[in-house]
Amino acid sequence: MNTIRTPCGIRPQLRPLRPPLQCDFAIRARFFTRNSQLLRLAPGTLRPQLGYLGNATQRGQYCAGQFQLSRLLTTEHKRFLKEQAWMGGKWTFYGTIISVLGMTWWFMFTHELAEREFPTPQEWSQITRFKYHSAKGLEQPESHRHNITEWGITANAHRKLVLRLEDSEIDGNGLVAQAEGSVSLPIKGPMGYNVSSKSYAWKRGYYESLMGWAKCAEHLDGKVQDLSRHHVFEKEYMIGPSNPNPKPCPPWRYSAPLEENCIPAEKPPEVFYHKILTTKGFTRKQRFDAALACGDWFDFKEQYAEAENMIRFALDIAVDGIPAAAASFDAKTATIKADVPLVTENLLSAITALAIHRAQAGDTASALPIFLSALRARRAAPLEAKKQHIQMISKKEKPQTDLGVIKAVFDQVYGCLKAVEYPEPPPSGDESIARTPDNVCEEAGLMSYIGEILFSTSTSQQELGWSWTRDALDMAELESQNPKSTPEGRKRCIKCLGVAYENWELMLEKMRREVAIEKAELAEQSPKTWKSLIGLGSDRKMQLEKMEQKLESKEEEFATWQAKIRRSRVLETPETSKPLWSNWMIMIM
Repeated sequence: MNTIRTPCGIRPQLRPLRPPLQCDFAIRARFFTRNSQLLRLAPGTLRPQLGYLGNATQRGQYCAGQFQLSRLLTTEHKRFLKEQAWMGGKWTFYGTIISVLGMTWWFMFTHELAEREFPTPQEWSQITRFKYHSAKGLEQPESHRHNITEWGITANAHRKLVLRLEDSEIDGNGLVAQAEGSVSLPIKGPMGYNVSSKSYAWKRGYYESLMGWAKCAEHLDGKVQDLSRHHVFEKEYMIGPSNPNPKPCPPWRYSAPLEENCIPAEKPPEVFYHKILTTKGFTRKQRFDAALACGDWFDFKEQYAEAENMIRFALDIAVDGIPAAAASFDAKTATIKADVPLVTENLLSAITALAIHRAQAGDTASALPIFLSALRARRAAPLEAKKQHIQMISKKEKPQTDLGVIKAVFDQVYGCLKAVEYPEPPPSGDESIARTPDNVCEEAGLMSYIGEILFSTSTSQQELGWSWTRDALDMAELESQNPKSTPEGRKRCIKCLGVAYENWELMLEKMRREVAIEKAELAEQSPKTWKSLIGLGSDRKMQLEKMEQKLESKEEEFATWQAKIRRSRVLETPETSKPLWSNWMIMIM
């Protein structure tokens, strides 16, 4: 048997080799001039070919869009997309966490600043404290877009705050409702609660919330709220049967509301004042201020009978704080007696408000003695040297050395970290008055009122009225630049200065009208008698010349004062920077 031997002992294959498979699709050329990407979905090529000899690409054999997708989904591109997606998600997550933490920190920091400006009671919940900051901050014009207070938004903030304070499940635990008619007042409204069990800080915060709500109601009087859009409009813009000739809205305002969609923007202000005056637990000073505010509101509305009743009610509250009121106060004429043993700030404020009310109502005969008695009582008050000394000692001195500057910086940082203490109760107003740099300008205000009454009621007393007004202007201008005055006292002096300045301007205007009328009457007269022809009836002409000379001298004096005040810029409203806490007021409302 013959056998075939193979080299190296390799056994021959019994089955012949399979022929190579033929490629059913066209081979795509690979060019020498550029290298294409190795695509996952692209077919393989046997060998590169020259561009000018190669066959056209097989793009037509792919479905629509498959060629572009195959060009994008390369191995390198897919790895790159995965890395970018992971990095984008990671940094987005980190950025979100950092942004949320930063905004939370900034929110707490701004409310800490608001807490130092508007302190809140410690027993209030945190949300209620935030809402108190919002309500008080929204009262400031600087916290609004155009530096104009939006009283509708502010009233809504106060409403939510008061509702939380009166809710027994939130911050109103311990409030006791009172029976209707238990307190007699000249006005009508809902009864207040009995808050005697609460702390002083809680009661003060509740009182300020109600007073803020009443202030918003005063500004919203005569306005309506559109329920369909929740915007506040003046009633004159409303379209409806009660307003047949509506005034067109300005271009920057929303379109005019319909009467069927409107309700009053807020309750009458006297409703809130009634609630404050009937609340049991408020101090005498708080009830006194609320009664005076209600009387001032009625004066503004020209409801003089209601204003008289409310101011008299405030006067009764002030008299209750004086042990021997009969020896100090004459209830019949509402004047303070001379050389009285005790005169309080509440009593002076009440009779001054009563005199202003009567002067506005036209009863200047009874208002003038009240003004004079109040001025006499203020001038007879002793100087309070002790308070001035304390204020001078407590005033911080500017550091003179580097060590002092460093210590001042550390003190400021420590002050920021230190908890805010609730302020002490203000004076009750039942103490005996004393002359301080802060209340000296009250005398200037009284002198302005006296000068105005003397000038307007009697022709023979006009020069005396000029003298009173000029002295008031001098005193107010001098005290407004007193370095010992506090910021509040300086504001009061500037207000009195503005009143005296305005009175002087009105007096000049009245004199100009009188001179113009006298000239017109002389021009209309014709010489009908022989005395007028020879110049014997020239007494009226001489009187007119005296009036013109007097007017000219007063105008020169007023121009001198006007230039002086403009140079000092006392009456100019200083530009106030927008506080940091203002950006968050509406968010927590």
